[in-house]
Amino acid sequence: MTEDPEKQYEDTDNEDTTGDEAKLSPRTWTVILWSVILFLIVGGTVATFFGVRQVLEANASKDWPTTEGKIIDSSVEYETRRRKPGESGSLTRKDYRAKILYEYRVDEVALTGTRIAYVKKMRTQVEGDSTFGIDKSTARAIDRSTAKARAEGIVSHYPKGKSVSVYYKPDNPKVCVLEPGLGLQAFVAPVFGVVMIIFGGYLAWAAITGTRDKQ
Repeated sequence: MTEDPEKQYEDTDNEDTTGDEAKLSPRTWTVILWSVILFLIVGGTVATFFGVRQVLEANASKDWPTTEGKIIDSSVEYETRRRKPGESGSLTRKDYRAKILYEYRVDEVALTGTRIAYVKKMRTQVEGDSTFGIDKSTARAIDRSTAKARAEGIVSHYPKGKSVSVYYKPDNPKVCVLEPGLGLQAFVAPVFGVVMIIFGGYLAWAAITGTRDKQ
């Protein structure tokens, strides 16, 4: 028995094409790839620029002039902040922070500052590990307790009303710090930025080379 030609064409048109539609086209993959490359190179350049600038400023702060200042606010705050380079976990996290505000005068002009140091003490983050019987919730509790103790230690060292020596930048006295100097942690941002640039450049090279090989 001969099948109806129109029905045959109809059945062919009604075949499942969901699998083909779910696949991304080569053009879409190319757009995604170059978007990632652009993000890595631009983000790495920004991180490197500001990181190097902070390193140079921190190193120069040891030779800045000083003036007498006074702590006018000292407290521990529990706040939400963005994840820093080198830290694991979610993009944002709640953390304890020491809030220090001090006032000082340069050429009879009253100024205020909040920076304690360019380089903070390296943070030791506790990770959950079933081997040692520490789950993630316990690890976070330990981490928060450590952060709170560190913040309370800073507040104890700089209580309200205490007189302090303030180091300020000669050509811009608004830039100031209580503990001048440079440490290894200051290099985290610029090194992280350079790694991003190198990885982005490698992906760009691989993409261009792959395109040439196909041609």
